[in-house]
Amino acid sequence: MEQSIPIILDCYADWCQPCKKLTPVLEKLTLQYEGKFKLVKLNIDNLPQLATGLNVKSIPALFLIYKGNMLDAMTGFDTKKLEALVETALLVDKAANDETVIMKVISQA
Repeated sequence: MEQSIPIILDCYADWCQPCKKLTPVLEKLTLQYEGKFKLVKLNIDNLPQLATGLNVKSIPALFLIYKGNMLDAMTGFDTKKLEALVETALLVDKAANDETVIMKVISQA
């Protein structure tokens, strides 16, 4: 059975200045916590239908997804919110083998 890890979906655009500032921070965190979560980048200009489906109104927009469930989201470049999003991803990864903890996290999201 394949174990899934949390995904942080980064919705961005090449012209977005806050997105450009956020990218290196996200990449550093992804390397720092290698294997604890996966960073997936979505250029909203290339896939506008997906951005619309996610109800992206402003960018950068980050979504924490685990097993098809959206656990957390944030917009803008706010380091405190980003830290909280990453902490949640790390908690989900740590608890991945304990179904009761995952259900608790999902119910509180």
